[in-house]
Amino acid sequence: MEIRYTDKNGNERKYYPPPMFHYSLSPTYEGIKPSKERKIKVTNYFVGKILTWIEHEYQFKHLKKYKKKIKSDDGYELIYKLINKYLKIHKISWYDIKPNYFKIKDYLRFNLIKLENI
Repeated sequence: MEIRYTDKNGNERKYYPPPMFHYSLSPTYEGIKPSKERKIKVTNYFVGKILTWIEHEYQFKHLKKYKKKIKSDDGYELIYKLINKYLKIHKISWYDIKPNYFKIKDYLRFNLIKLENI
């Protein structure tokens, strides 16, 4: 779309305004259902990361006594459910986890106290 106008000197000029809509630079995966493999891969990644965080980060030291439970199938299932719950609450796809990594990490840290009930 071009707009024609005359400037102060009487010269005719053309102006090309930017489009009225917003382009997204990151791809969206709204219509794509995540595969089981994707969910398993992400959950395995976070189980491994949680075990690493327990060993090396002060914020996760309170979970040290639950390390065996996290490695078990019940711990895996709990972590899967927590990630899935977070994604549903915040309407995030399994493919868009990377930009939300630190938020998910904090969510897991505060909600893994549920391990006491297993």
